[in-house]
Amino acid sequence: MIRFIFIRNLNHFRLLSIFILGLIVGSALTNFFIGSQVDRLSIERDNIYQSLKTFESENQELKESLKKQKLIVTAIEPSITFTDDSLTSYTRENYSLQITKTVEELLSSLKGKDVDGIDYMLIPGIIEDRIISIDGKKFVLHVKTIILSRKLFLDLEASNYIEN
Repeated sequence: MIRFIFIRNLNHFRLLSIFILGLIVGSALTNFFIGSQVDRLSIERDNIYQSLKTFESENQELKESLKKQKLIVTAIEPSITFTDDSLTSYTRENYSLQITKTVEELLSSLKGKDVDGIDYMLIPGIIEDRIISIDGKKFVLHVKTIILSRKLFLDLEASNYIEN
């Protein structure tokens, strides 16, 4: 037979009921305070997760755009230095403009091409030891530096051509 515990003393009953009531109130208050922290942390976690997803998608888009993006030659910029010190600044500028125009015409086929598809060893072959005649004066071009990117930069040296 099952026996039930009966509290026969009223004082004991009150103490037990106050103890149980304290447990219930304490549990409710703990749930209330911890619940608000859990809610705040949950919202913060969701925000961080959303930010992570956004950054991952942006990162993926940037990777894809880098794969698609190609460097294309858009300009040719020769820089000419002269070995002849007797030239005046006006004639240097005039000759420099003419040589720049000629070099741009020689390399015009490179404009609009992908940098990766250009054989950079051919560029000096086109320009090196090229004889250019300007106003009856002949110059020999020597390639010093080539920088191949969106702009094809050429550092050229022009010296007087001496006929044999």
